[in-house]
Amino acid sequence: MAIDYKQIDTISTPAAASLFDAADFPDPDYRFSDDKIAKMIANSSIIVAAMEDDRLVGLCLCLSNFISICFLQAIAVSPDHKGHGIGKALIDKSRDIAGGDGVTFVTVSTPEAIGFYENIGLERCRNAFIAARKR
Repeated sequence: MAIDYKQIDTISTPAAASLFDAADFPDPDYRFSDDKIAKMIANSSIIVAAMEDDRLVGLCLCLSNFISICFLQAIAVSPDHKGHGIGKALIDKSRDIAGGDGVTFVTVSTPEAIGFYENIGLERCRNAFIAARKR
């Protein structure tokens, strides 16, 4: 399985929506509308795609000021490609683009994804605050 990770300027809403649906993003009981996905893409400062041949198998959308912080707003990996390090590689590439270890990298996790983030070495945050979105 040869996966190519590349930073891209944009991605089509249908391609992202299809991957998000297949990956149960953000969770199995909730889906973002195409309009919301389009806004997420348009407002991302970092978009990294994982491609196998011409097939999108992973996607990472981040917001960053490239100085001090990078926020992971969405990550999805095709179910048949999970468990092969694609999610970690997408995050690593996004972090490198944002500024590497010089930039704080943060995300909000669903309960199902906590183990993934811990397994790839991200730490639970003790000094953050949140006003959670209402669905």
